[in-house]
Amino acid sequence: MSAARSAAIVFGAVLVGSVIVAHPTVGAVPAVGEVLLSDVGSDFTLVGEKPGPLESLTRTFESDHARVDLDGFAVTDPPGVRQMFQVFSGDNPDFAVVDEPSLDIAAWFVPAGFEHGDGFASLIFAARDHIFIFTLTTDSASDLDPVLFVRGLADRQIAAAGGPPPPDETTGGELTAAESEVVAMLPAEPPAVYGLTSSATITGNDELRGVDDIQNEVADFLSENAFTATRVWSDDTGQLLGAVSVTKYPYDIFAAASLGESTHPSRADVVSTDALDDVPDVVTYTGRDEAADQIGTAFRRGDVFVLVLVTHADGVRAERAAALAADLTRLTAPRLPSGGTDAYEFPDTPSKLLGLALSAALVTAAAGGSTAVARLRARRVSRRWAGGTRPSAGPVVDGVGDGTAIALDRDATRLRHHGAIVAGGQLGAVNVGVVALAGDFAWQGVAVAVLAFVGGLVLTHTWQRRELGMLGAAAPPRQFVLPRPGGALVGLLSLAVLGLGVGYALKGLRYVVLRPSLAQLKWSDLLGVAPRTVGIVFGIGGFVVAVLGGGLFRIARALGRSGTKRVLEVDHRQAALYLRSFDDDSLPLPTIASARRPLLELFSLRGTDPFEEAVAWELNTYGPVVAVGRPGRSLASLGAAREHLSDETWRDQVANRMDEAGILAIATGETEGLAWELGQVVTGGHLPKTFFVFPPAAPAAIGRRWEHTAASLIGAGQAVGSLPVPPALVHTVRIDADGTARVTFANRRDEATYRTAVDRALDRGPDVRSSLGV
Repeated sequence: MSAARSAAIVFGAVLVGSVIVAHPTVGAVPAVGEVLLSDVGSDFTLVGEKPGPLESLTRTFESDHARVDLDGFAVTDPPGVRQMFQVFSGDNPDFAVVDEPSLDIAAWFVPAGFEHGDGFASLIFAARDHIFIFTLTTDSASDLDPVLFVRGLADRQIAAAGGPPPPDETTGGELTAAESEVVAMLPAEPPAVYGLTSSATITGNDELRGVDDIQNEVADFLSENAFTATRVWSDDTGQLLGAVSVTKYPYDIFAAASLGESTHPSRADVVSTDALDDVPDVVTYTGRDEAADQIGTAFRRGDVFVLVLVTHADGVRAERAAALAADLTRLTAPRLPSGGTDAYEFPDTPSKLLGLALSAALVTAAAGGSTAVARLRARRVSRRWAGGTRPSAGPVVDGVGDGTAIALDRDATRLRHHGAIVAGGQLGAVNVGVVALAGDFAWQGVAVAVLAFVGGLVLTHTWQRRELGMLGAAAPPRQFVLPRPGGALVGLLSLAVLGLGVGYALKGLRYVVLRPSLAQLKWSDLLGVAPRTVGIVFGIGGFVVAVLGGGLFRIARALGRSGTKRVLEVDHRQAALYLRSFDDDSLPLPTIASARRPLLELFSLRGTDPFEEAVAWELNTYGPVVAVGRPGRSLASLGAAREHLSDETWRDQVANRMDEAGILAIATGETEGLAWELGQVVTGGHLPKTFFVFPPAAPAAIGRRWEHTAASLIGAGQAVGSLPVPPALVHTVRIDADGTARVTFANRRDEATYRTAVDRALDRGPDVRSSLGV
């Protein structure tokens, strides 16, 4: 009688254990010790409390003529108490099972050869999250009614354990396709030599507990997307039991992680991580403490994880149990799909400080990577100009021969260093903002992020004035002008895209470094890739989207720029008129780190801008910069404000603009329109306020442009002397009335040299300053 009851208990415990040994029960289910009755009546005394397999518990009470054994088990959902009750109360030759109609889920164990209630009563019943077996044994002198007494204890126990089981919401018990697939991987029969006859099979979703190494949302996700089937066999005496549990995960990494967890279980000692020659990467373990009677194996194939568990009583040698575990492993392995067999362990969660440092490192690396790509692209442009070589300046001549040459390299270097400082400040502001948002500091983090970004904008604006006034005239206050509606809309879109890109880049970093989140698992399931691959995709994709957002922001600035009329209405200084060939609008010029570039373009990959933008940026210090727009082009430039003129009136209007302008900046070229404009400069007496800019191009092209420009000036009656340095090095030229040339030159062409050249070209002393109003 006692052996039969023990066999039922152990059989059910092994069945539960085969599901939960590698996947602990959900933390929301109370431990059985918290709910199991500790008082069964004043006549009884608690004489023993013994933990059983897999967190079960037995409490024993005795009186003068009776003994009560209370056994309890916690059950997760799935499989749930209804399915586990069917396993516990299954057919057994040693006792009959008689339903108890007064309880929702309950039945009496009646040993063979005994009458129900004749000095013995054993009731198995279920509460919400537990299954209990209460057994009363009395002698002939006891006046207790075993059935009524145990039935009363059951009522008290159900109330103490949270109430009766939930309603049965099953739909007929048929297996789903996913469950059938997993069941088909289980061995149909155990090896015959072990005498295992009784068997049971259960299915359900995998169960994980939300603890330190996995989030609650992840546990819920896997409960819905990972399926488990378990088959258990027992011999007639209950002395030897074997179980095989197969779990199919949504993807390989979690099967590998389950195998990794089995290498350091909490209640077992690992014997070997590759014990079987014919089944690779099998972890073999033996239980300890209350699980000392267990021997098992664990292995995986792709996204399928297998756990084999054997429990043996004292009458069965451990060697026989180990042989059964090995044979069940060999039976199961051929039934599985192909796939990887190695173990995997999720990385430890870093400290919050380390996580924030990693976020800052990502931002810094992204900015550094953007700068490196931009520099490489700029270098390709420079090499294309020079044909792969850099021209040499030769000796510098100052005030000798046909003119004066002013070297730009030293001042341009200062400007580059100045720009690097503001870029560092911008990066610091972005890092502070990102860390504040990524650190989950609630509203305080949001406040710090806003202050950081505002501080970055203020730093950029303040540094712009310092940078503009470093070489030439002090920068005047800039008037705020509302952007055009199209520019404002694209600007809002660019901010959204930029924020999305930065957010997903940071998310990608967390996905690669930290433990998986629910969102990551859903993306992994949707894309059909491992969770860490999702992190790599998000990191790279987020960076690309952030770069796209920066590009959209530049387009928004161009669309939002005002035309000539609006610019002149707001800025009442004399205008600086910029004349050039329309084909020069797309000439690329290597950029530098500078306050000219907004905070939101910190991650730009361009490396070059239209060279007009550098010229116009510095010219704006002296007056609003205007230019004639290319016919048919609607997108405004970030350089001069555009004015679109008709073919019939453009000559008259350009002549009027020349008369009104305080500065004329003319890009050298080879067009007929330029020849007419140069004639107007000479005949209109505008040469004193005019300087010529040599566009960035190949040395031969620069030489031809200057030859055409000089010939046009000479044709209009203006003498032009020879240049004191080769045209390939010249950036700007001013021609005095007697034809003497005053040039600026540098050994390279980039934003720093052109902006420096503009300031040096306009530094002519009091006579010129007075005409410019500075």
